[in-house]
Amino acid sequence: MKDVWWGHGDGTVGVFGGHTTFADPRRYWDFRSLGHGDINFEEIIVALNDVGYRARSASNGKTAGWTASTAPPRRRRS
Repeated sequence: MKDVWWGHGDGTVGVFGGHTTFADPRRYWDFRSLGHGDINFEEIIVALNDVGYRARSASNGKTAGWTASTAPPRRRRS
């Protein structure tokens, strides 16, 4: 799984913007680490559980432009 946000850049390179690098401020959308984008993963996971999905899922925790010192702190479950 991978999160994404859209509509936060200035959009001057269009919606597809594939010719630009990730984290370019002109992009209309970009990938984000889970929980830092616009996708409602709780809703998706609940729906998968409701239909009996039991296979594995994988996530990618990288966000373009973030380094260890600029990334937000990881959220820990209580």
